Amino acid sequence: MMVGAVLLAMCGGGYALLRPQSLPESPPSPLDPYLAYRTSVSQALSAKEILQNTVALGAYGLLLPTGWPLDTISLQGDNLTLTANRSPLGTQAVIKQWLQQQNALTPFSTVTIDTLTIRIPLSATLSAWRDTIMPVGQSTTRLFDAQTTLGWTVRDVIHTDHRVSTSIQWSLTKTAMLTDIATLINTVAMQPISISSLTLTPTQPLGRYATELSLAFTGENP
Repeated sequence: MMVGAVLLAMCGGGYALLRPQSLPESPPSPLDPYLAYRTSVSQALSAKEILQNTVALGAYGLLLPTGWPLDTISLQGDNLTLTANRSPLGTQAVIKQWLQQQNALTPFSTVTIDTLTIRIPLSATLSAWRDTIMPVGQSTTRLFDAQTTLGWTVRDVIHTDHRVSTSIQWSLTKTAMLTDIATLINTVAMQPISISSLTLTPTQPLGRYATELSLAFTGENP
């Protein structure tokens, strides 16, 4: 019995000695300091694509038939939306016939008794900037000067600093023609600029729009 007890004790001790030890936790992987920046530009809607589609929808708005005047063109989430409201003399037969002649719009159009709605889905983001970041200072100074020279009112400028990047938001307003919006595209193309809101409302004379949009430039934190 004594021998058995000793053997058991030795075996138990040996088991204790051979029991696997818990390894220390691995250090966390280093965080990408540009992760927030990469995420931001990957989700932001491209100002260039929005303005290009605005000009295209505006051109369709000028062609709307009698009885269905354009109400607004606006950015609603990830869609650029044209709304036309039926006047007292407007008929559904007229607007449906017009839509049949605009084949490209048919998949995106909805007609109710009083309203035509065209929703163009937007997909282009600023993801091309995921691995590149642009300095903010001189870039935005030249940008604001160019837009002011084109007759746009620049206002409500807000700077928001992040860890490695800065977001500059501002608003533009103008009673604009579609050609003015087409020219504005040149100031935002090839730059990390997004648009978060846009509204065009027809005004007088014909072919002019009360235009307001909010933009953001995302670049390097100085």
